[in-house]
Amino acid sequence: MQHHAVKHPSNLLQEAKADTNRLVHWNDAFAEWVTEHVLASLVMFDIAIVIPLLLWNAPDNVKLVLAMFSGSWIQWWALPALQRSQNKIQAHQEAKAEVDHRTLVYLAKLQDEQMAELKFQTELMKMGQEERRALLDLAARLHQEGGDNNKQAIPPAGADSGAPSNV
Repeated sequence: MQHHAVKHPSNLLQEAKADTNRLVHWNDAFAEWVTEHVLASLVMFDIAIVIPLLLWNAPDNVKLVLAMFSGSWIQWWALPALQRSQNKIQAHQEAKAEVDHRTLVYLAKLQDEQMAELKFQTELMKMGQEERRALLDLAARLHQEGGDNNKQAIPPAGADSGAPSNV
């Protein structure tokens, strides 16, 4: 469901991506690929390093260097990938907040317009009631004046005026 006053968060994100330059686009594409593919491979990489380290009959200092490399691998690849994931989530939340804000502003303006229209209609009804009362008062006054000055001017309803009928 779409409304002209409210944009979908994904549309806002696409517009923001369209405004970026080519280098930023390729950097984002690479970071997204790393986020989706490398994190799973890190676990496999660590398992592939840690298990042989435990079983490998090598000096402890060599095992220590390899273990440090394994820990550094996580910092080199996983943390930036995790940061990228966090940035994507934050961008989506900001886009949703922007859409929510636009929607609330639109609804508030619409409500203001509706309240102004309702106030206008209420004023029209009051004017109509006052005019109706004034017309009823005028009709009553005319009826009294016409009845007092010339009783024959307005025959009562249902009375025979004496004129021949065409029946």
